[in-house]
Amino acid sequence: MKPDFADRASRLLLIAAGASFFLGLSATPLIDLDEGAFTAATQEMFVRGNFLATYLNGAPRYDKPILSYWLQAAAACCGFSEFALRLPSALMGLTWMLCAWQFARRLFGDERSARFAALVTATALGRRSSRAWRSPMRCSTPAWPWRCSGNTCGCANPARAI
Repeated sequence: MKPDFADRASRLLLIAAGASFFLGLSATPLIDLDEGAFTAATQEMFVRGNFLATYLNGAPRYDKPILSYWLQAAAACCGFSEFALRLPSALMGLTWMLCAWQFARRLFGDERSARFAALVTATALGRRSSRAWRSPMRCSTPAWPWRCSGNTCGCANPARAI
């Protein structure tokens, strides 16, 4: 049976997502201030043996949700490498793409628009150029399609949501 266009488009989407989110995770060292802070706090969780509270240089770090540290700790069980520490963010980016696909499918009612929305989300460079792209705090971004109402995306400044 010959695959139709929808099957080929879905495969292209998966390849684009894989290339966009997972290739190059370990290409650069942890250079961002947030990456270093999250990594040090995750390492401190292992050193202290306490996975219920986060500390950075001995001081409590309760300003960030603990889920991001748990995800990093789970990925770092195989070693503290750039790839392992960025893997949760890449998985959340993939989740973000799937949420965009689901949102567009429900909003527009057709698979073609949903695939296009997911492909744009997977390959958009705007979010990736910001400092927040590689930060584990991206765990909260998959919910953005459901916060949308009209032309604003649940932000005080709609231009900042782009």
